[in-house]
Order: sequence, then C-alpha cells, then structure tokens
Amino acid sequence: MKKIVTFISCILLTSMAGATLLIYEDFEDMTLGSIVSNNTGSALGTGITNWGRSSVILFTTTVTNSSSFGTYSTGSKALYLNSGTNATRNLTMYTSTASISSGEMYLSYLFSGTSATDPSYIQWRTLELGLRSGPNSNAGIGIQTAVSGTYGSDNSNTLMNNGTFMIINKFTGLGTTNSSASIWAINATAFDSIAAGGITEAELNSVAFLQASRIDTNNVQFLPNQQYLFFWSGIGSGLIDEVKIGTTLTDVTVIPEPATIGLFGFAAAIILMIRQYIR
Repeated sequence: MKKIVTFISCILLTSMAGATLLIYEDFEDMTLGSIVSNNTGSALGTGITNWGRSSVILFTTTVTNSSSFGTYSTGSKALYLNSGTNATRNLTMYTSTASISSGEMYLSYLFSGTSATDPSYIQWRTLELGLRSGPNSNAGIGIQTAVSGTYGSDNSNTLMNNGTFMIINKFTGLGTTNSSASIWAINATAFDSIAAGGITEAELNSVAFLQASRIDTNNVQFLPNQQYLFFWSGIGSGLIDEVKIGTTLTDVTVIPEPATIGLFGFAAAIILMIRQYIR
C-alpha cells in the first residue's frame, strides 16, 4: 500500500509543479542515522533503484539532518560522507528507466564540505556519461573528460570549509561527439538574488562563486540502468542533498510559486487522507 501512496503522491505533486525531473533524491524517506545503502524500495528517490558503496575501503555514508539553503526548498534529511582516511571511495547511485539520449541534461545538488590537511574533493561522474563534474582535487570546481583526464577548472577559491553551495551542471550535445559541460557553484545569498522568476545561465555566470566548462568528443548520453558515482577522495567530510537531474535548468533549480505551494498543500492533504484511509 505504501508504494501505491508514493505513486499517487508523485503523480499529484509532479503534475502540479509542472516538473520534468528524471532523478530526484532528497533522502526524506530514508531512516535517520541509517547507512544509505540499507535503504531500499519506496525509501529511495524518484528514478533511483539503489544507493551503494563500491569502494574497497568502506567509509561513512549515513542519513543525517540537513541544513537550510536560503529560500530553496529542502527537507529535514541529507547524506553525510566521512572519508576517515586518505583514499578514494565511490558512493554509487543506480538509475532506473530514466534516460536522456539527446539534447541537454542538467544536474544539481547541494554540497558542503570540510577538509582536513589533505586535499579532499567530490565528483559526480560516470564512464557512461563521459564527462565528470564536481569540486576537484584543489577543492575548487571543475569539469573533467573521462578520456583525457584533464580539467577545465576554477581554483580561484575553495568550496571546502566555506559553507553550503548549490552545484549546477549543464551537459549539452548528448548523443553526439561534440558535447560540452559547464559547472557553477553558487551560495545561498547568490541563489536568492536570482531565484525569482526562474534562473538563467546568464544569471549563473554573473553570481557564481566558482564556474568552469569543458568540451568532450565522446558520445555523451545519460543512460538507464547505469551506475553513477559520487566519487570522494582525500580526508574530509561533507553533506549532499537535493540531488536532481532534468532536461532544463528550471527543473533542477525551481522554487514553487505561491500558487503552486498552495496546490502542494492541497495535494499533501489528499495524500494524508489516503494514508489514514489505508491504515
């Protein structure tokens, strides 16, 4: 029955928001304090079939309390990472049937990191996608191609020990051998300054704390039933929250308008009544 309620919830909320998110993980249905890979089924986010750890050396990946990010809508839970020792680790995310074989793809997530004496970084990457993105080994931000291993990067500042950022990625030219990617890191103040009416790429360029871009000659695609990685290295800890993948920038950065928020409340009331009826 819980799966039925979850399915109805997704239909109501998604249709009202007009969202076209393919992947959405807010960790809200997971058990607080649990290891993320122990959460299965309806506890997983939209479009995700499994969270896991593929590293030889295990590291801490637990569900913890989240933090706010300006006016951006966040829940009460997030994912906590702690490397413990200086070694490479992979937090894996398996997708279901969601795919983007052509055009553009956008990815966003919230990230805050605390680095010790050794360099720490986190990437969102996949060999299937070809392009890797995320804070790089200098704790700045960068886009890396899987073939050449080189970065387009911005190390003018660091994301570590500097608060919470929204990491936004844009991948273009999917399905061709002329693909490119851009990445921006913005803080909550910058987000709030451009959020009204929807965020544009020009606005991201104007307020970004860090930004970088890279061209790739791979045939880049976001494929279903594949493994994607949050790739962590060095000594450090951090939070990841609000992981979103969609086909437009609005999909992964939108704040519900007042009218939409009212509809969300209406939908929530319906969902609550359904749950009470089932019980």
